[in-house]
Amino acid sequence: MTSHDALADRYGTGRNKRIDRRVGWTIAVIAILAGLAVVLFGGWQQNNQVNMQNIGMDIIDDQTASARFSVTAPADAKVACSVEALNRAKATVGWQIVEIPTGQATNHKVTATIKTTGPAVSAAAHECWVFDAK
Repeated sequence: MTSHDALADRYGTGRNKRIDRRVGWTIAVIAILAGLAVVLFGGWQQNNQVNMQNIGMDIIDDQTASARFSVTAPADAKVACSVEALNRAKATVGWQIVEIPTGQATNHKVTATIKTTGPAVSAAAHECWVFDAK
């Protein structure tokens, strides 16, 4: 028995390099496919992305408030936004869905007037979404 055989008996033989290489290639292929999926689905979601930014608001009277906001959306996409008015206790006193007109423009400045059930202290757009993309 040689010293090499004695060491192999004591500590076992090394890993099979062929198996290690297969595992490495399998992990690499899975990583590439996952990356492609992220790029493809990420690009698909970008097409229907809507960004909204509140610009300002006015309290017209105890029963009416208005919110001004800008919306960036894909051209010819039908977009809707929820707009709400809040009282001093931050309770909702007015709420409505506003549809943004479609067209070639991607940026829209919107003023929404909201009827309230009591005095409001703030009014703002809450969320916007594409509801029927062409």
